[in-house]
Amino acid sequence: MLTDNIVEVVMLLNQQEEVVWVSPSLEPMTGWREDQWKGKTFCELFVSAEGRPEPLQLDAWLTPHGPIHQGRLRLADPKGGWSWVDLSVRRLQEEGRRSGDSSAAPEGSPAALNLHEGYVITLQPVDQKVIEEQRLLQRANHDPLTGLDSRDAILSLLEQRLLDDKTLRAQPLALLFCDCDGFKDINDSYGHACGDVVLQSVARRIQQVIRHRDHAGRIGGDEFLVILDGIRALEHAIAVAEKLQVAISRPVPWADQSITPSFSIGVALHGAGEDAALFLRRADRNMYAAKAGGRHMVVAL
Repeated sequence: MLTDNIVEVVMLLNQQEEVVWVSPSLEPMTGWREDQWKGKTFCELFVSAEGRPEPLQLDAWLTPHGPIHQGRLRLADPKGGWSWVDLSVRRLQEEGRRSGDSSAAPEGSPAALNLHEGYVITLQPVDQKVIEEQRLLQRANHDPLTGLDSRDAILSLLEQRLLDDKTLRAQPLALLFCDCDGFKDINDSYGHACGDVVLQSVARRIQQVIRHRDHAGRIGGDEFLVILDGIRALEHAIAVAEKLQVAISRPVPWADQSITPSFSIGVALHGAGEDAALFLRRADRNMYAAKAGGRHMVVAL
């Protein structure tokens, strides 16, 4: 049969979204046996591609897109896990069926089912493709040295966060612009390997201080940006900045000695009508004010 040589899995579902036929390619491509799928519903097999694995009703997933839809979902694994698959779904409709004699079709073939209404689904496992996409996304969105958000990622996040609310109201956000004082001296005196260790230690300490809802990124050689979410009072942002400054300024072990980094931090609370560029510029300006005031300071003007 032609279906024996299919390089993707083809399945037919009735109006109740139950599997009534599946191609023999199912087992070699997914690990499932054909008899394990017969009678199972769409929502027992597939869940959303992102976030928590929430069951999906096929008709609800298909409705916004018309009778044909392509997309990516997660497929239940026979061992209890999940794998990614690309699906193409087409709704069968009574008025669109072809005429023919189903009695002449081989038993167990799709034609023998004489299915006039339901769904035709083709799927192809894409685990390796998704893994590669995620690896590339991880590389693009994270700083390779520290593991924090990359400059592009954290600035895009800030822009999006401010665009989410189209009004001109001040948002409950604060920025901490952190710059290492005299970092060039560390590199010159101890070498770039030592400088890298210092930056990695600082990044870990930042992550330990901030909350899960906050974000931190490396936006320059020795510059870090922290976005504090849910902050409405400047004194609260300053308190976090002072706590952060203590944490990231602790000595960093290096060889048989220790390096004590110093940080100037500029703090800014979001103001009504401010876009991301102006908001960031205020935090940056306050950081330079901290340097001008003697370094190793927290400034919020």
